[in-house]
Amino acid sequence: MYRTGYSSTVIMTAPFSFSSVSAFLLPAVLLCAACGADPIAIDFKFDAAGSSQITDTGTGSMDLMDSGVSNEFDAAPSDKDAAGNVADATSSSADASTQEDASASPDSGASNDGGANPADAQPSMDAGMAAMDATASGSDAGFGPPDAGGPDPTRNDLDFDCDGLSDAREFQLGTDPSNPDTDQDSIIDGIEAGSTMAIAGCSFAGDADPSTTTNPLSDDTDGDGIVDGFEDLNRNGAIDASELNPNLADTDADGLPDGLEDTNRNGQRDVNETDGTNSDTDGDGLSDGLEDTNKNGFWEFSETSPLSSDTDNDGIPDGIEDANQNGLYELLETNPRQNDTDGDLLPDGCEDTNRNGIRDGLETDPRLADTDNDNLSDSDEDVNRNCTFDANETNPNSGDTDCDALSDFYETVTSFSGGRLDALSADTDGDLIPDGVEVAATSTVPTSSCSSVLLDADPLTTTNPTARDSDGDGREDGCEDLNQNGRVDPGE
Repeated sequence: MYRTGYSSTVIMTAPFSFSSVSAFLLPAVLLCAACGADPIAIDFKFDAAGSSQITDTGTGSMDLMDSGVSNEFDAAPSDKDAAGNVADATSSSADASTQEDASASPDSGASNDGGANPADAQPSMDAGMAAMDATASGSDAGFGPPDAGGPDPTRNDLDFDCDGLSDAREFQLGTDPSNPDTDQDSIIDGIEAGSTMAIAGCSFAGDADPSTTTNPLSDDTDGDGIVDGFEDLNRNGAIDASELNPNLADTDADGLPDGLEDTNRNGQRDVNETDGTNSDTDGDGLSDGLEDTNKNGFWEFSETSPLSSDTDNDGIPDGIEDANQNGLYELLETNPRQNDTDGDLLPDGCEDTNRNGIRDGLETDPRLADTDNDNLSDSDEDVNRNCTFDANETNPNSGDTDCDALSDFYETVTSFSGGRLDALSADTDGDLIPDGVEVAATSTVPTSSCSSVLLDADPLTTTNPTARDSDGDGREDGCEDLNQNGRVDPGE
């Protein structure tokens, strides 16, 4: 509103557009403070076409014409001269004290003096209002087409936020039609809902696999603690080989939720994390959930490690040692959490030389400290602990290495006047009579691997196995016992 002298002039610019209202009524009250006149109540009415009218509901009368035409308070029709100028003193008697200078006038550089027609200021004001109108209409532009004033719940052909879902569909689903990612999980609503085509006026890549959908109203559809956008890392709607499944809390079905395996929940396998897409991260034949028996995401001493195929580092995979693969150490199995199950100082993987979990051939038993049960531990017999029976060692797989009917232990710990027996020689003193015959051995050693053993025919008579001539008569024992059976036969 411009004030000229004591008169007031209202200038409006038409058309005004309103997207959802066909007629809009603005009440306004104009006060003439300078002259103390009564208020003038004015109603502005805009019809659907954008034209405007003004009606004085108080004192005086007022006309408002369309854009580009000046509008004035009209005290009385007769006060206008033939030229249409206002003749009333109240509208033409402004002196210098009431003039508004260029800095105060909305009209660029023009001042309104008493002799000027108020309509002269109208063109520049119209331009300003037009500019404001243009700015206002520009603010309506959102994500959608330029002519979209906002989401429309009735429109199936409009996608205000360009997320692949029509406005009508979003209102049905409960998603935000003004936000392409309602749940803020970094996956566009349309991809989560399985949309494959863009709606006119929008650019939308589409769901790469519409057969799998996620919930656009929840950032963690499967509730595994990992945001959908981190499980579907490329956010294309498809479950790719290296990605977690945002619809399954346990993608690899190993008994461990994805959020427990991916501890930092970034959708990628990092150091010290199991693989949420692979049920057996370390490839040892035991699933991750079986190895992490309490399923807390931490490796504890009572568990095998899902990050190491050989928890005890004995050379045998955990899944071989846990033969029935039930996650428990049981009878007839080696302990996958202890590298020397039998405590004989020989690692399990050394005793099971081919590391197949089965005792084969010349292997010692990693479950028994004394495989041959001769009272000598396997490592006592395998002196260099290379898990190989060498020439200078007793055989840990045979209780009687030299096949003389005396156990290796007996020969190792027993001494006679001539010294200790030799467990590696069946005839310690070399008198041609086996040691066992000389000491009255009448049976073989149970764990012996010998196929032929001489036994004492008369255990009541013995000779010294460490002395060639037990009776000191100058003749060796083997010459006196000609058949070396330990018995004094006729003619001997």
